[in-house]
Amino acid sequence: MEEMNSAQWLVGGDFNVILDESEKLGGLPVTQQEVEDFAQCINNCALTEIQFTGSLYTWWNGRIEEGCIFKRLDRVFGSIEFTQEFAQSEVQHLIREGFDHAPLHVLCRSMNVPAKKPFRFLNFWTKHYNFKGVVEKVWGENIIGSPFSCI
Repeated sequence: MEEMNSAQWLVGGDFNVILDESEKLGGLPVTQQEVEDFAQCINNCALTEIQFTGSLYTWWNGRIEEGCIFKRLDRVFGSIEFTQEFAQSEVQHLIREGFDHAPLHVLCRSMNVPAKKPFRFLNFWTKHYNFKGVVEKVWGENIIGSPFSCI
């Protein structure tokens, strides 16, 4: 896993275990060993959980009333490099329709602003019928700022 830590990557899906008792509704209590093993694995792999929106629970056992159990079994984690580049990413827990697991929709959102393309002057613009008028109008405007920003 160490070689992969320098890359931007995600891992997600049904991990079949929860990280905290609050991620479960109904059923038997979760064993502390299960929670600790999963948490240790996440820590060893240097993973960060991607924030989610939607229902807390991603799995339902299909039963009603007393036998009903809801759990958050599905989640998405990113490498440190991924979460640095795509810090605004989120996982949407979609509506569960006909399945026991809710589908996950991952939105990868970068914090980086795309680089501005440099201005390029093309000589054919000088041939445009309104070129001289546009230049005279713009050069006549009062611009506030440093001499360089006025150019």
